[in-house]
Amino acid sequence: MQRKKTTIILIIIILSIFSTFSDKFKEHSIKDGDNLYRIARQYNIPVTELCKVNNINQNSVLKKGAVLKVPNTTTSSALQKYTVQKGDNLFRIGLKYNITVDKLCKINAFDESVNLYPGKIIQVPANDDDKKTIYKSSDTVIHPVKKENSVRPVVVQSYFYHLMQKGETLYQLSKKYKTEIRVIQAANNLTEKTVLMPGLRLKIPQGSTRKFIDYSLPLAGRVVPYVKSHYRGVVVFSDKENAVVTSVDDGVVSYIDMRSGYGLIVFIKHANGLVSTYSGFSEIYLKKDMVVKSGDPIGKPGVISKQSDPAILFSLQDGSRALSFDMAAGKFYK
Repeated sequence: MQRKKTTIILIIIILSIFSTFSDKFKEHSIKDGDNLYRIARQYNIPVTELCKVNNINQNSVLKKGAVLKVPNTTTSSALQKYTVQKGDNLFRIGLKYNITVDKLCKINAFDESVNLYPGKIIQVPANDDDKKTIYKSSDTVIHPVKKENSVRPVVVQSYFYHLMQKGETLYQLSKKYKTEIRVIQAANNLTEKTVLMPGLRLKIPQGSTRKFIDYSLPLAGRVVPYVKSHYRGVVVFSDKENAVVTSVDDGVVSYIDMRSGYGLIVFIKHANGLVSTYSGFSEIYLKKDMVVKSGDPIGKPGVISKQSDPAILFSLQDGSRALSFDMAAGKFYK
């Protein structure tokens, strides 16, 4: 009899522990293409919290089939009313309250085609802190980047040709074209003993300075210039499955939106005054005002136009001016 009582008590304790666990956590089975940032966004929690409860770090390798504990953070009581404003859409409201469009639709029992007219009342999570992030970037701060560290002046040589006339010398040419004798010699493989015959065709270097921005592209792959009346940048096509777009420098997320023809857009403002722009995502991992470091994941590239490979539109802005891209150097320049 005593043994039966003990067994019953143990069962009750075990069930109580299990119930407490299920109340606090749910389980996520790792699938192909999963990463910590995507899982954190799916469940609307910081990636640092996801790492903490699973005793892993942000660089841990996730194996397919492995199971992660995911904290339960959303309850029906943690909701508040929100009045739709002019210009609102599901995506923007989701960003503001750190919730996915799918979850926003679910808690309001409507779908993505809902008419969000100004004044409409909907339910949103109770936390209205606009600066709450989808995940924290290791609680880092921006390391100021000096302009001279990221802008690399490079002399790009171009040439025109001069036909030697009778009696002309290299000294005369150097004065005429405002260059140095040794520069003309080097460009034409001349020595002190070379005889300059009339009719000899000489290359005259014309140096122009391009200040290259010493940034790597945010996505590895094939680069195609993309210049339109309203846009100047490049398209980067990736041939890798599950490719991730990364930030080109330390900075702060200054703008996130969805625009027709461009898809999901992210702007990151950097300490050197430049703004890097990324568009065409299929999904993003960031939130406005988030601090990022160079190499931090931004999101997953989408499919641009009818191209089969995932791609991203990328540009660098210096104030209101879009910088040009040098295909040979693989860099933007001022």
